Amino acid sequence: MTSKPLTDSDRMRIKLAGLRSAGVFTMYQDAELAIRFVANFPAGWPSEVDLDGKNDSALFGDQAAKVAAAKRRVLEGGEPSKLEILRDVDQDPHWFLLKMVPDIDADGVVIGVFTTILDIDDVKYREAVLKTLLRELNHRSKNLLAIVQSIATQTARSSDDLPGFLYSFRNRIQSMAQSQDLVTASDWRGAELLR
Repeated sequence: MTSKPLTDSDRMRIKLAGLRSAGVFTMYQDAELAIRFVANFPAGWPSEVDLDGKNDSALFGDQAAKVAAAKRRVLEGGEPSKLEILRDVDQDPHWFLLKMVPDIDADGVVIGVFTTILDIDDVKYREAVLKTLLRELNHRSKNLLAIVQSIATQTARSSDDLPGFLYSFRNRIQSMAQSQDLVTASDWRGAELLR
């Protein structure tokens, strides 16, 4: 079976489908930041017809001023910029990364802004989990250091000389390390003690 060649329309449809599956949306605004083109917006976002001629407040609500200020800097400076925002519409918050690039005409004049909008909810979730884990690690490290300090103090009280202190202290620290291995091996569910 011979297939017919792809048209430009087919190619555009395929590209947009690929971008959509990757969580990538695009828009174009003129020098006054009026929206002139949008593509690939997810379900629930306004359509191109609804947005034509409107500004960022139609999309970004309370974040619109921040987004517009970043785009004005792109228009004025002619340099690309990035911005992370939390878009919260209808109690449905999502994180997005906006990559803004100036549209420069043949005379070198900035005439608009291309914006690529990337869904970064997964990235933000991983960042939040990592921060939580780092706080927990910090807390556990401080607890562990307090235990070591306590062991050193107790060992010093019951030791007659430095060699005796070092022998007892090393053994206690080694025992603590072994108990840590037992708890880790049980996925932090505890370890059984035998008499």
